[in-house]
Amino acid sequence: MKFKNIEIIKNWNKLENVGTVYNLYSADEITGHSLEKKMNCCDIAKITGEPDKCGVYQRGDKKGLQYFSNLRKHKYTVMELTLTLLGADFPNLINMLGIFYSGGEEELIDFNESLLDVCSTNYGMVSVYGSIRDPGLKAFIKRDKDVLKVLKAVYTTALSISWYVNPTDQELPCTRMSAKDISEKTGVKERKVINILTILRLMHVIAELPVNQLSKPYFERYIDLQQVWKHKPVYVVFPLAKVDWSLVNTCNLTAKSVISQSSVTYWFGDDVAQKVFVDRVNHSIQLTLMMAFGDVIRGTSHSLSVKTVKDTGLSIVQNEVSEIIPDETVNDAWKSFQLFLPCAGVEMGTNSRADEGNKNGLAKFNEKIVIPA
Repeated sequence: MKFKNIEIIKNWNKLENVGTVYNLYSADEITGHSLEKKMNCCDIAKITGEPDKCGVYQRGDKKGLQYFSNLRKHKYTVMELTLTLLGADFPNLINMLGIFYSGGEEELIDFNESLLDVCSTNYGMVSVYGSIRDPGLKAFIKRDKDVLKVLKAVYTTALSISWYVNPTDQELPCTRMSAKDISEKTGVKERKVINILTILRLMHVIAELPVNQLSKPYFERYIDLQQVWKHKPVYVVFPLAKVDWSLVNTCNLTAKSVISQSSVTYWFGDDVAQKVFVDRVNHSIQLTLMMAFGDVIRGTSHSLSVKTVKDTGLSIVQNEVSEIIPDETVNDAWKSFQLFLPCAGVEMGTNSRADEGNKNGLAKFNEKIVIPA
């Protein structure tokens, strides 16, 4: 990103620049119930010094917000532009300006300072792919750049919410979003967003709050007692620097990895599954199928074709239930189960590429096989 005043803003805390930056962000009136809308009261053309590259969104969730467009045609609101430039230093500029903290008693605090700190720091870590220092996070994003789009959207969304009542009784750094919101904001397909958010919950990048942990005022304002399950999820946001991405990279997870509640329960236990899939009861037969798959793989020291594992597992479970288990259910269970096989040291590949000692004589040349640890 380049524009006329970029160096002045990046070095805003130098004595000779403080006054200039304060004037760049000055506004006749500050209004709005979110940080993004408050910052939109500033003149982005004045901030950048390049009015020809500035405009106003005419449609979508950012309708009415000013933007700056760079050479790559990426568009940034006032908040996004400043956040991208400053990262973890963003809250310090906000505190220096002081103009975004105003508000009457009818409003909630304009924004939670702990949320501002954690989102600014996290956004600064991922704002530019080439500058990401965490090798584990960079490897995860490299497999699918949509992960980066979703991560950035999580943090900008958190700072763009109009809060009217506190979602919790504590000062937690919270955001409110749905997969549909993030999909519309990023252009990433909703199914992929769901997959990415599941991985982020599993890795404790974000944590969905159970309904019983939401504050009474928030519950009364936003949640329909008759349709509690339809409420928009509220998440706590955690520091990205503390996340260990080894699980994601060992298992080669991507935005296309469909992680089910049953697979998390099988591999990591019910306590973890309850935190990843909050307020959801798992009635699926998938968990029983996964237990059978695991028993089949553990029961041999030789390679097995995937078809053998699935068919044998199905046979074991089908003998215990009266309902016919559809092939689709078996395939879905296997698809999610096999994601975490590398954690157990189990390899999976084609028969043709296996070492001579691991080839399966009953499997076809290019058939997928499982090689136990």
